[in-house]
Amino acid sequence: WQKTLGEGNIEDNDLQQAIDLTTKYATHEETMARARNFGEKARLSLDIFPDNQLKDTLLHVVDFCIERGN
Repeated sequence: WQKTLGEGNIEDNDLQQAIDLTTKYATHEETMARARNFGEKARLSLDIFPDNQLKDTLLHVVDFCIERGN
């Protein structure tokens, strides 16, 4: 599994391979903690916008991106 982020070739099992690597090298928990931290920053940055369907959708996207790594 040798790719660079810049190649843009995304395959179905890429996420699982990333999870497997972070688990193998005992970095999964740290990686998820960092993802949650960035997610919280993203959520807080949306606070300036009024509550509406678009904002709710963006908040759900943040949650989805973090939770799919668990």
